[in-house]
Amino acid sequence: MKLRTAFLSLLACLLLTNAIWCYCAYSKEAKASNSSEVLERLNLLIDVMQILRENYVDEEAVTPDRLLDNAIIGLASELDPYTEYMPPEVAEEFTKYFEANSFAGVGLQITMKNGWVTVVNTIEGTPAARAGVLPNDQIIAVDGESMDGKTTDEVVMLLRGEEGTTVSVTFHRPDLNEDISIELVRAEIPITHVDNVHILPETTIGYLGFHEFAGDAPQEFEKALRQLVEEEATAIIIDLRQNPGGFVDHAVEICSMFLPDKLLVVSIEGRNPDTTISHFTAQRYHLPDRIPVVLLIDGGSASAAEIMAQCLKDYNRVTLIGERTFGKGIVQTSFNMPQGGMLKLTIAKYFTKSRKPIHQQGIEPDIKVKLSRDEYVQLNSIFNRDEREKLDRCIQTAVAFIQGGCVLPESPEDPESPESPEDPEDPENQE
Repeated sequence: MKLRTAFLSLLACLLLTNAIWCYCAYSKEAKASNSSEVLERLNLLIDVMQILRENYVDEEAVTPDRLLDNAIIGLASELDPYTEYMPPEVAEEFTKYFEANSFAGVGLQITMKNGWVTVVNTIEGTPAARAGVLPNDQIIAVDGESMDGKTTDEVVMLLRGEEGTTVSVTFHRPDLNEDISIELVRAEIPITHVDNVHILPETTIGYLGFHEFAGDAPQEFEKALRQLVEEEATAIIIDLRQNPGGFVDHAVEICSMFLPDKLLVVSIEGRNPDTTISHFTAQRYHLPDRIPVVLLIDGGSASAAEIMAQCLKDYNRVTLIGERTFGKGIVQTSFNMPQGGMLKLTIAKYFTKSRKPIHQQGIEPDIKVKLSRDEYVQLNSIFNRDEREKLDRCIQTAVAFIQGGCVLPESPEDPESPESPEDPEDPENQE
């Protein structure tokens, strides 16, 4: 008991010393803002830690490392859904993902939305896709453990594992108000950024699927464009549906393939001068202007995908078909922390040439086509590419638009859409 008390006293002294140092370092700001309560609050933090260490029923749950990690995680997570502190083991997995060509998991792309880790997309041909997991499904439990309060990276750590092992995932479907538990067998999931590059059957229209602005995406994207031009495509459909975004620099590079040099792609506007910068197109491979381009978008198209869509729309280079995009108009950067942790922090908002607000509002399509949940289920159950494309109303609407001379209808609405669940919550809550 004496040893524990001595340890706690030493910990309290260290924390108090650090608190005093921080308070002194920012004394001018403290005086200017009349924030004398800061030191009292830090003392309160120390007092709470001491009481937890001495009295909490599970001693292993209140080790100094765990308490301090939880405190740091709480500091970041309260700001917005994208700002978070990752402990060393989580940060290592996060870094590996962007460097790897594959990983063992279930094949989900996820984000934080309305307080729950939510499915953005399933990767084609993976266990999650074959099991019928759908966009907007909320992950509420993994192997019986509630995911309430968990970050996206914590959920990722639980879903990944050794190939061939099983994980039980419980999903909540908000529009149907039902919970579904599914046993998924982890498999090797290839990381592809651009795929399915081909000429649509019985047409001269090229198609490419674009899944994420990461890795070598600009190089893969350029290769795909060159392939379709060599195959004499007279128009190109780029599928940005369920593309969660990625690196802003990649969006700038890809927009440069469609536009003249030195045009504004996006301006990043932050609190500090070093986080405020404008990005312009630069000279690189250029898709011939004679080739019309259609972008397919939906509620899973976010971040860098929205930069690409809105930028190219601003310059009248593309037509957008599908659903309103996710609405993520903020930019994060990562700071490597001592002892291997990482702080992912929102540092700025972004704006394209038109300066139309994107964050929490999204981008409206020129032609609205909303797939019902039944259509999603049907498309995910079809493994023949040609058959799936013929049943995909977004693709077929794009084909009809191109073959009709690229003439926009008077209304962007989709009158032929079958009845489908109500739209998700207002964009103000789509985080």
